Amino acid sequence: MNEMLIMTEAVSKANRSSLIIADMPFMSYQVSNEEAVSNAGKFMTFNIGGVKLEGGERMSERVKSIVDAGIPVMGHLGLTPQSIAQMGGYKIQGKSIDSINRLLADIDALIEAGVFSILLEAIPNEITKLITDKYDLPFFGIGAGIHTDGQLVISNDMLGNFVGDIDPKFVRKYANISDIVIDSFTKYKNDIKNLDFPSEENFYTIDQETLTEIEKYFKK
Repeated sequence: MNEMLIMTEAVSKANRSSLIIADMPFMSYQVSNEEAVSNAGKFMTFNIGGVKLEGGERMSERVKSIVDAGIPVMGHLGLTPQSIAQMGGYKIQGKSIDSINRLLADIDALIEAGVFSILLEAIPNEITKLITDKYDLPFFGIGAGIHTDGQLVISNDMLGNFVGDIDPKFVRKYANISDIVIDSFTKYKNDIKNLDFPSEENFYTIDQETLTEIEKYFKK
């Protein structure tokens, strides 16, 4: 929470026109309705548009409590990273009748609880179309195809600055910053070991007359 609050405040200070939604971190809302409302309220002190949390029916009571406190909530369904251990890894959702039934029940529960929009993650493009055609609600997508009202991609992913072995299929890489960063630090390390850095071009200079005077001072 402390780290997310710092980040949210920084983004809020720089914002001029965008809708800012704070992503509530793991265990900041799962424990109780009271704790969920309290933590959501901390984000809202930065004059943002609302908060996002993961989960459907199981979290609908938390969502309703936050909404009843006057705080807009965005839902998050499909692949929910905070529950990745229960899902058995990063797996596509909505690929079976049972999965679809759960997904629709979760959407209904979140709408009933008062969400203003829902983020769908890692769902087949065709399934997303069926969902967005069925419900009159703004949907955002991350790895959910083109049939949403908006798209989300993590900036590190689109810039190719990955951590670990995760390389999502749904990401379009517009750069490969990771290789550039690693190459830059490798060259920096080698230059230091080879005494190539810092070199004369990196030194600050002093005029010879002043240097001679200072050298005499040091010899005293």
